[in-house]
Amino acid sequence: MRQAILVASVCEFLGAVLVGAKVAGTIKNSIISIDVFQGNAPVAMLAFTCALVASATWLMIATRNSWPVSTTYSLVSALAGVGVAVGGWDAPAWGWNGGKGLATIWAGMVIAPALAGGFGAVVYLITKYAVLERKNSVKAAMLMSPLYFFTVTAVLTMSIGEFTSTER
Repeated sequence: MRQAILVASVCEFLGAVLVGAKVAGTIKNSIISIDVFQGNAPVAMLAFTCALVASATWLMIATRNSWPVSTTYSLVSALAGVGVAVGGWDAPAWGWNGGKGLATIWAGMVIAPALAGGFGAVVYLITKYAVLERKNSVKAAMLMSPLYFFTVTAVLTMSIGEFTSTER
């Protein structure tokens, strides 16, 4: 359990540092246009405060009841609600919006777990048949470990390169 917590802590930190600005930029600029507020800064401040309060309330309710919850999706949905309240049904960017609209964000709730499940199944099956079901599984594990380390290193390197090279 300690190892899992340590790995999760490192991954959460790296995710916030490497991708946090991109996520914040999408939330700030792509869900509802600032033009909806017609230059009225107090209304914009009130709207974003209401979105934060609504999101935090939902997160507390869901956490208290042990429901699965996502802070990001809660905030995105609250902002969509604020957009509807301030500017009408057409104020939020409901479509794909060049990869930054609500449809794109919500599609991630289905696509990311599906991809993760698929990759997890592939890794499990490779491990099962290439390592665990061999006569000498220790030797097979030693032979397979460079492949695993290379694959993980390659994926992480490409991911970090992708996130740090894009404009913010």
